[in-house]
Amino acid sequence: MAKQNTQVSEAAAALWRSETRAATLVVRAPFAGELKDVPPDLRIGDDIRRLERPGILIASTVAVVEAYVTEADLDRVRTGASARLILLDGRTLPLVVSEVAHISTRALDVAELASTNEGPIAVRRGTGGTLVPERAIYRVILATSDPSAETTSRLAGRIVIEAAPRSFIDILYRKAVALIIRESSM
Repeated sequence: MAKQNTQVSEAAAALWRSETRAATLVVRAPFAGELKDVPPDLRIGDDIRRLERPGILIASTVAVVEAYVTEADLDRVRTGASARLILLDGRTLPLVVSEVAHISTRALDVAELASTNEGPIAVRRGTGGTLVPERAIYRVILATSDPSAETTSRLAGRIVIEAAPRSFIDILYRKAVALIIRESSM
């Protein structure tokens, strides 16, 4: 009887582990919206790899913009700061910084920004074809609640974020300190 109870307990624990694992494999969106840029060969019921993007979720009430800043400018970017997206045709979209990453991006997810695709971020090819930034860059998420904002999956332009000005002396000082630290660690 004890052996049978042990087997039942082990089976129950295995079932619980399987159900818990299955729950983590379900893709859930953090907000309601429309899924755009879905790969054409992706079908319902297909398996996707971990961290693979099945598309881009666009919120219907908020336009979200993803941008990247260099390490040198990271300390100047603050959550809640005003910003604007200047589109290629000259139109502007007012934004607010909603999130600033404090860990550098290991792999660039936006291929259009990569230097290999004539973008502004210098990258090299990593394992599995990933785009690895040459310098430390940090992701910044900006948002607008303007209902008239265009909510297409991709908008090309430049981001201007309001930040405290930095003097030329401060820039030189920071570069000198970084150089000294880098040289002393070699």
